[in-house]
Amino acid sequence: MVGLRIEDYERQVLAALCSDTLPNSTLFAALNHPRNISLKFDGASYFLGLEHPELPETRIVCDKPEIAGTFQEREIGFVAFLEGRCLTLECYAKDSHGIPESIRDGVVSVSAT
Repeated sequence: MVGLRIEDYERQVLAALCSDTLPNSTLFAALNHPRNISLKFDGASYFLGLEHPELPETRIVCDKPEIAGTFQEREIGFVAFLEGRCLTLECYAKDSHGIPESIRDGVVSVSAT
């Protein structure tokens, strides 16, 4: 997708989830100079993918600390995956209402629990 960017809350969440897994220099490079950015919505969640050659090939799940978020009074959660030199952030709804595609244009608040 042309013109995709990483939102501030996504940077905050990825830094919190991946700081114990990735060296600071690799995390900084992936967040600030990704080779490619992808975005996929599936109704219940969305996936933001950042490709960078310094990221690991092997699959690693980054789900600690637990990050809680809110968007338009909806509770959301986050998990990050590393695999194939791609860092993927999943943002998912904690209820049955799903994630609207407008979430990335709105105000999202996050906190570690």
